[in-house]
Amino acid sequence: MYLVISKEDKDMIDKAKCIDIYLDYQDKNLKQATIKGKLRGIRQFLDYCIINEIEDVKHIEKTDVYNFVNSKDWASQSRSKAQFILRDFFNVMKRKELSNYDGNELYPIIITNKRDRILSYYSNEEISKMINGIDLTNHCGVRDKCMIVIAA
Repeated sequence: MYLVISKEDKDMIDKAKCIDIYLDYQDKNLKQATIKGKLRGIRQFLDYCIINEIEDVKHIEKTDVYNFVNSKDWASQSRSKAQFILRDFFNVMKRKELSNYDGNELYPIIITNKRDRILSYYSNEEISKMINGIDLTNHCGVRDKCMIVIAA
């Protein structure tokens, strides 16, 4: 676990370690502005966790993440951006076995436009079910299968 002793002798999340771990998993071709934006969001979230005396990434409940996002007076686009960043962060933390859940479990759907309610993540099983459920006996079914396969 990545912990550090604070001035008050309480255990709390080591932001620097979490950020280092997250950075190790980032695409090396990302622009610096993109990385800085992601890190800004993660730092805000980790500060929120420290203020709320959450000792360790494993102790972060899903409700803590939702409460953090809901505590901000963000526009819809900013809220979606934070959700994507947090989903990515928790995917990394789960991969490193530092979290009990991954980001796709935390945010399986992220609404990027208030009018859209399309899943932003599908599991391999869900994709297979969609593809296998298409009726290939007519030209619309063939077209539908092509679109799903291309999108997957």
